[in-house]
Amino acid sequence: MALSKEDLQAIKELMNEQLKPINDRLDTMDNRLNIIEIKQDRTIKKLEDLRIDVAVAERDIRRDVFELKDEMETVIEVLRTILNFQQQYICTINLSSIPHSVQKSNIHH
Repeated sequence: MALSKEDLQAIKELMNEQLKPINDRLDTMDNRLNIIEIKQDRTIKKLEDLRIDVAVAERDIRRDVFELKDEMETVIEVLRTILNFQQQYICTINLSSIPHSVQKSNIHH
């Protein structure tokens, strides 16, 4: 038994009707997958930006720490200089408070 063109067309339309819900679901899933891919691309971009921001922040922190260390070394040297000056000044004051005659007698003994 051979099927006529009309029979084949009717079967085709029936199959299309039967497959329509499946095709609609596949289209919906395809759209959702496209959205997920877009979100994934956006997330990857954000992560890359974050990685760059962290690298820049690390570099800035290292530079700041180096500058602070350098400044601290400068402060330490200034404080040492002040301390040495104070010690010399105190020695000078102590010697000047001793009468001159006593200083000479201590030098000769």
